[in-house]
Amino acid sequence: MKLRHIVIAAMAGGALSTAGAAGLTANDKAFITKAAQGGMTEVQASQLAETQSSDPKVKAFAARMVEDHSKANQELISIVSAKGGTLPPSVSEEQAKLLGLLKTSSGKDFDKLYADKVGVKAHEETVNLLVKESRSGDDADLKAFATRTLTPVRMHLDMAKDLNRAVH
Repeated sequence: MKLRHIVIAAMAGGALSTAGAAGLTANDKAFITKAAQGGMTEVQASQLAETQSSDPKVKAFAARMVEDHSKANQELISIVSAKGGTLPPSVSEEQAKLLGLLKTSSGKDFDKLYADKVGVKAHEETVNLLVKESRSGDDADLKAFATRTLTPVRMHLDMAKDLNRAVH
C-alpha cells in the first residue's frame, strides 16, 4: 500500500481524537485539528485532481501535493500518537463541501476551483496556521513541526499562485 493510502486510512479510521493527548493545551489541540483536517483535504482534493484534470500542470502540482502533504500528515500522526492523542476522523464540514464541489466539477472549471481553493486559499490558511503555532504554540514538538513544515508550505503557495495564473 502506498504511503498516501496508509495516511488516509489512518486519518479516516476514526480512532483518533486529540482529547486523550496528555499535556496538550487547547491551542495546541486546535492546531492539531486544523492541521490534520487541512492535510486530509489537501491529499483528497489532490488525488481528485490527479484523476479529474486534463491539464498537465494541474496534475503535476497535485502529485506533488499528495506526496508532500502525505509525509507531513504522517509526521503529525506520529507526534500526536506519541503524546497519547489522536487526530480528527474527518475533514471539516466546509472542507467536505469543497471536496463535494470538486467531485462534481470537470474541465477548466475543476482546474480553476482546485487552483483557487486548494492551491492558493488553503495554502494561505496553512501558512498562517503554521506561523501562529511556530511562534506561540505551547508544545515544543508541535512548534518544531510547524517550523519545519512552514518552508515547504510557503513553496507550495508560490507554486499554487503560478498554477492559478496558468489556469485562468
